[in-house]
Amino acid sequence: MARALTLQGTKRLTIYACRLLGGLAGDVGEEAKDLVMEAVRKAITGERCWDREKTPDPIDFLFSIIRSLASSRRKTEARKPPPRMSAEYVEEIGVLKPSQPELEDRIDGERFIDDLIGELGGDRVCERMVELIVWEGCSPAEIAARLELPATEIYTARKRLKGKIEALKKRQVK
Repeated sequence: MARALTLQGTKRLTIYACRLLGGLAGDVGEEAKDLVMEAVRKAITGERCWDREKTPDPIDFLFSIIRSLASSRRKTEARKPPPRMSAEYVEEIGVLKPSQPELEDRIDGERFIDDLIGELGGDRVCERMVELIVWEGCSPAEIAARLELPATEIYTARKRLKGKIEALKKRQVK
């Protein structure tokens, strides 16, 4: 195996890893080199068993390990949640700082939600729906699952809720 790892062989493996990682050599070069080294380590330590009958060329064996590792990394990256910005960074760049009109709209919206909950008169299903829709963005199916109620009851409550919202809007316009 060590004889097969000439400079030309490692370059081929690195170029292949770059292509699998979806970038040019400058973009993912270091990551590609790491992937090649990890493949070599797995081959040498026996973490990946080499079937000499199936793949007699050791370089082909390393290509298959690299392909497997790159696929695994892509799948892992796809499952990761998007990175969150730290509060300090957000404050530093001024993102998400609402303007005065946005603040006033938010306050008006919160007042409307408070008025709506008061208008519901103890309808716990509708009150809970408002909370789940507004604060957590849940769909009716998710609300049914969270409240452990049949979906039909949630849709009926949603109709009641829409009626209360329309009535409250009409009163606020007057």
